[in-house]
Amino acid sequence: MLGNANLIGFYGMAVRIAEMTFYVPDSISAMLYPAISASSRAEADRLAPAVSRLAMLTTFMAGLAVIPAGFVAIWVVLPPDFHAAFPALVVIMPGILSLSLSKVLSSYVSGIGRPIATAVAGFVNLTVNIAANLILIPMWGIVGASAASVISYSCHAAILLVVSSRWAGVSPLAFIVPRRAEFARVWRMFVGGLGMVRARVS
Repeated sequence: MLGNANLIGFYGMAVRIAEMTFYVPDSISAMLYPAISASSRAEADRLAPAVSRLAMLTTFMAGLAVIPAGFVAIWVVLPPDFHAAFPALVVIMPGILSLSLSKVLSSYVSGIGRPIATAVAGFVNLTVNIAANLILIPMWGIVGASAASVISYSCHAAILLVVSSRWAGVSPLAFIVPRRAEFARVWRMFVGGLGMVRARVS
């Protein structure tokens, strides 16, 4: 990649498109940290898994929308030279979902006064990312860079998930797998958004 600036640009574009999904976890984590800090420990332990599940569901749905949007942007709007960015976009999306989980869990971990876990997870993320890039980029180019991000982001999320589940006293799945309440809430948000759009159009 050091010898081809175009590939770096294609990878950067793929990442920028994928990061459009970060609006959801960034907004949630920004509100979660002060809420956790101001809550009792029992309330924080109850709140964090519910918020995390909602963030995972909405981020996953946003990712499902970003991939076809990225396909249109890269394959239809842009010249053929940019087509190489689309595989990198598809491959990195699971990593974006992992990083979204990390953003929410970091707010919980820091909010209950355990920031060292976040620092350790960040160090592991950096170390794994560098090693994976050195191995995968020569093999697969920008797709290898996306795969390296998936691996490192997943390691980061796994560390925070393990410590969060232990401190909250719940299963790790409680932070990931949405329940009926989360589906109902997202559906209400979707219907409400459609109503706002219709009101503005009419």
